[in-house]
Amino acid sequence: MKFEELNIDERILRAVEDMGFEEASPIQANAIPAVLEGRDVVGQAQTGTGKTAAYSIPMLQKIDPDLKKVQAIVLCPTRELAVQVSEEIRKLAKYMSDIKVLPVYGGQEIVKQIKSLKAGVQIVVGTPGRVMDHMRRKTVKFDHVSMVILDEADEMLDMGFREDMETILTDTPKDRQTVLFSATMPKAIMDIAKRFQNDAQVIKVVRKELTVENIEQYYYEVRPKNKCEVLCRLIDIYNPRLSVVFCNTKRQVDELISDLKGRGYFADGIHGDMKQAQRDRVMADFRNGKTEILIATDVAARGIDVDDVDIVFNYDLPQDEEYYVHRIGRTGRAGREGLALTFISGKEVYKLKDIEHYCKTKIKAKPIPSLDDVKNTKLEVLFEKIKETIAEGGISDMIEMVENQVYLAQGAYAKVIGRSEGLLAACAGLQYALVALHLRIQTAAAYAMLGKTEEAQALLLQALQEAEPDEFLLPFVENYRYIKKTLEKLPQTPLLARIQRLGKASEQRQKQLSTHRPASLAALTEREYEIVKLMASRLRNREIAEKLFLSEGSVKQYINQIYSKLNIDGIPGRSGSRFYPC
Repeated sequence: MKFEELNIDERILRAVEDMGFEEASPIQANAIPAVLEGRDVVGQAQTGTGKTAAYSIPMLQKIDPDLKKVQAIVLCPTRELAVQVSEEIRKLAKYMSDIKVLPVYGGQEIVKQIKSLKAGVQIVVGTPGRVMDHMRRKTVKFDHVSMVILDEADEMLDMGFREDMETILTDTPKDRQTVLFSATMPKAIMDIAKRFQNDAQVIKVVRKELTVENIEQYYYEVRPKNKCEVLCRLIDIYNPRLSVVFCNTKRQVDELISDLKGRGYFADGIHGDMKQAQRDRVMADFRNGKTEILIATDVAARGIDVDDVDIVFNYDLPQDEEYYVHRIGRTGRAGREGLALTFISGKEVYKLKDIEHYCKTKIKAKPIPSLDDVKNTKLEVLFEKIKETIAEGGISDMIEMVENQVYLAQGAYAKVIGRSEGLLAACAGLQYALVALHLRIQTAAAYAMLGKTEEAQALLLQALQEAEPDEFLLPFVENYRYIKKTLEKLPQTPLLARIQRLGKASEQRQKQLSTHRPASLAALTEREYEIVKLMASRLRNREIAEKLFLSEGSVKQYINQIYSKLNIDGIPGRSGSRFYPC
């Protein structure tokens, strides 16, 4: 249904058009006419279905702009949602300049709120606690209130606001219009509806509309102690611009923030114990991309509305199927494709089946990527960029630049330095800044390994300046073992600090990789070594495949590679093959 068909004020229609909306969502198409008629409404809809506009549009249309008194109150469970809702209402009232909206919530200076209220406000959006505070102070008067909206009513109940909600509803005029929205409809919600509403119209979004079809959903079986490591690998593999990680406890949020920051990731989080100023800062940093990974509990995250979240991680499996739907709904917004990745362990697989049944969807298993997978992904990205550069220039000689990394690994430092001048000149002529950055770091690494510190420092300083605008860190991290001592002698900058954090984390991972590995198996990749260990445990190919989430054919191919690298004669790939490393 088009918004034009809903008998909406022309000014609101213009604002709706400016916001890019064309058709009303199911909840909007049903709720707007009912609220405009003056009916009490009970609406069941989750975050992301357009319920804010469903009550805001008719509310704005009913406001008397000439009366500078509070005429409508919107109650929200969290400060974040109150701010978000007030911003949405302001956008819809873009061409109604005589209507004023004020968010009120704890953690904000009440003196400023009182001053704004005295200046004349028609719509108050706030948390129950702060609205009650204004009631006690008599800074908010309900004499002219004609409409009360309860947004996310189930969450307000869960957070202990029932008494405040009932007090506010009792103290507002009896002839007011009451609109209630909730994602779930427990008995307590229905009790409030019966007590404070008059012949309410029930509007329900059917379950299939609670899920988003354009979200791919997968799960990983992960031991609790390995969750952070697996999360890091997945972030490195997928490289999301923005991602949200959900935890079940505030303690877990704090611990994960610390772990990720320690590994060099731009991560931050929110939960109920944080002060409002801190939460506002975290959300602002996340919206502008300064923070790439937002870690949150379910309650604190209610009201987060950021359109371009690439991935949602369920670090902890939610206890309630509804929460799973709410969580994954943070991605795949505005018609975009989204990705939801869930960690489970042990008997949680049965809970996952319940979620699948509830959502009427299939959540597929995925293998945990190995360290080699992460490394190869990064290299593939790098080499792809270089190949594109080569193709655009039409010169095969530029392939030599890729070979530099190989010479560096082989200890052919003089060869790297000898090639540097000509290759850098070619890059300058072709404006290949990215490739030049790699070459400069490779050459600095070669100088550093030959003990020529000054030359290495000069090249690294130039490379840092070139990398800073785009924060291109990969070539520094890849060569960190060669340049770390030289980097320590350079002036400290935020970019350098991050390189050092990532470099140390990479070294630690490599150390973990090589721990307890026999020298005879040094030639094997991480995945191959993993397969060897399972073979030594007397597992058959089929069992190895199941454990690593691989096909049996892939396992056979890996075993072929292992036999070849170790110069072992045999008949690899047969289901009964056995190999026991010395």
